[in-house]
Amino acid sequence: MIVGWKKLPAIVSEGSALEIRKMQNQSNSLEGKKILYQLVWKQYGIDLTLEENPISIMEKGKPYLCNHPDIHFNISHSNDLVACVVADAPVGIDVQYCEAKNIQVLAKRAFSPEEWKDFEESDFCEEFFFRYWTKKESYLKYTGEGIRSDLRKMEYEGAKFWELELCPGYMGMVCMPMECEEEVRVVNVIQGE
Repeated sequence: MIVGWKKLPAIVSEGSALEIRKMQNQSNSLEGKKILYQLVWKQYGIDLTLEENPISIMEKGKPYLCNHPDIHFNISHSNDLVACVVADAPVGIDVQYCEAKNIQVLAKRAFSPEEWKDFEESDFCEEFFFRYWTKKESYLKYTGEGIRSDLRKMEYEGAKFWELELCPGYMGMVCMPMECEEEVRVVNVIQGE
């Protein structure tokens, strides 16, 4: 299993905050695809640029490689950081910029009573919040379900997690099957690599 991540230059524009965010998301999506292609090449020696429309979307929105059903991937981005994971088993990844906006409100809606208690005992620690949040999101992306149910009742059946060490200010988590024995290799992707 290989995880690649890259911090992009922030987009500077004269537009509104919404327009800038839209441009950043478009840039992040394009960069996520580039990272995916690089990782598939590194891990499997497959050049996805030679395939016509190599990525498709499952019914519930999870992307997959049309011609390589045994290769699994997932992409996440937040602010100006993009990450991708490629593996031989189903996988999910989530990265978050750790910005403290309404985290107590979000935690109330997303955390189980036990998680909320732990969060409270942590003195509403931002790092604690983002560790749980990325765990939840990576699990939902691993299962392909997305946020379709009450997050407070979430159980992590058959899954294990790998916390990513990214650049300062970001938290990341990879979710994989409990029985997965693949070693997780993390690379900071540099342009042209």
